[in-house]
Amino acid sequence: MLRSNGNVGVGTAFPTAKLEVQQVLINGVSGRNHFKDIEKNDGIGLRVGTAWGKYGIYAENGPVVIGGLGGTKLQDEHVTITTDGRVMLAAGAAIPPGKLMVGGRTDIHQGPTPIFNGLKAENSDNGRAELVLSSAYSDLVVASSFQNDWHGSTLTFAAINPVNPGEYRKFVINQGNWGARKQMLSFGYNDINGAENPHVAINPGTNIMVLDGLNKRLGIGTDNPNTTLHVAGEISTDSPYMSKTRNHFKVDGSINKWYPVVIEDLDWYSGNLEIELTRASIHLDSTLRGSMVAKFTAHSTNWGHESAYWEAKVRQSPGKRFVNGISNVYHAPRIVIWLKGGGTTYHWTSNHKMRILDYFALDVKYSYGTGGANSEQVNSKTVISPEYNEDSLHLDSHGLVGQMRRGMIVIWTGSLSPTGWAFCDGTNGTPDLRGRFVLGAGQGAGLTNRISNQTGGAESVALSTGQLPAHNHSLNDPGHFHTWTASRQQAGTDDNNNTREFSRGDRGASDTVSKNTDTKPTGISINNTGSNQGHENMPPFYILAYIMKL
Repeated sequence: MLRSNGNVGVGTAFPTAKLEVQQVLINGVSGRNHFKDIEKNDGIGLRVGTAWGKYGIYAENGPVVIGGLGGTKLQDEHVTITTDGRVMLAAGAAIPPGKLMVGGRTDIHQGPTPIFNGLKAENSDNGRAELVLSSAYSDLVVASSFQNDWHGSTLTFAAINPVNPGEYRKFVINQGNWGARKQMLSFGYNDINGAENPHVAINPGTNIMVLDGLNKRLGIGTDNPNTTLHVAGEISTDSPYMSKTRNHFKVDGSINKWYPVVIEDLDWYSGNLEIELTRASIHLDSTLRGSMVAKFTAHSTNWGHESAYWEAKVRQSPGKRFVNGISNVYHAPRIVIWLKGGGTTYHWTSNHKMRILDYFALDVKYSYGTGGANSEQVNSKTVISPEYNEDSLHLDSHGLVGQMRRGMIVIWTGSLSPTGWAFCDGTNGTPDLRGRFVLGAGQGAGLTNRISNQTGGAESVALSTGQLPAHNHSLNDPGHFHTWTASRQQAGTDDNNNTREFSRGDRGASDTVSKNTDTKPTGISINNTGSNQGHENMPPFYILAYIMKL
């Protein structure tokens, strides 16, 4: 039926479209209208209807083909759909080998602008398949949505054995799904043949590298980087400039311990290794943690080459003690430096290529070996060694180098004390040595035991009688005389009178008569000496001052 409005109806008197066909056509069945190609007799070619609850194009025997110009037959088969669901777009093959086969470029346009123009077959460039996005801004987005910590959106790179496609190696880049690791981008590797699921390469403890986007950290060999660059294992480089770059590491553990840090000299044959450790800011890590500049020069034994030597120069905040020893490693080109823990950061540079093998806060570790033969064990320290208990120190493997340690006392000629020193006048923690000699502490053979910090002695001593040596005194004798009265016998005849002291004559008998002399002083005196003053108790002297290192 041809209507005046231009609509054509077949099987209906009132067509509502330009062409409306109702009821059965050739070999038609009610509800399943179809057209039959009378020139190519290979089955029904087109069916339109709702017998299956849907409209569509259906072929019973051969593929559905949408062709182009070229005559009365389908010369250019632009779209081919097989009965088993394969689609071929201008591929030129009778049966597509896969579900979708495209012959030529696969550009996708949004209007006149290409939004995808880079999927190319492997034959396009010597067997090279390409996926190219080319526009002002090109984005490839791989997104997943699931509540999962470790496994989310993945991108896989695989190398397949051309002889055995079931054998392959693949790297996987994975972002954790919407869970605890959604900010983590993990890089994993899998060489399990036949493991199609890429997530087998992304599991706890198996990641090669992890990017923490939230905290801006990179971890190598660890699932959870805790610093900007966290390498779980040894670090090595062939670049001679790595050591010239300012690097840093942090010693964790207790702030009341010093942990051994093992350092390997990668240029051992080039001479001394020089390392500078610094803490420029006094507030690094925490308020008033302390600053430090330390320089270490060392050359290890390295299996008995007899060239071991070390030297340490340390300057640090008053009372702060960051360094507590340095040691040679006998069996390797390594040294050990004991550094304060408690999350203390140390920046470093060196003249050689070197790597810090172990800075972990372990009480027991090995600077060489793992506990077997030739292993060298090093332990943490809890007490500062006396030689390192200084604000400023200079040590080498033989002891102090040109250095006065705190508490040392020396003789000084100046009237002003030098910087870092104080006169021993009883102030600033010094003993009062003004006008005093120094006596060695301890007990010498046959001597009194003298205790440190005791005082004694006197500048002058007054002797007691008991302390006097045996001695003589001088005598002052002016001389003296006695007087007595007597008669002298006169010449004449014996008067025979014995009543007189002396009688005349000598005819009579004689006897002895005693008479006392008169009393007279002798005038003898013993001279006095001394003035009751103490005597000077000092040997010859020359006056200088004592000063003490603060």
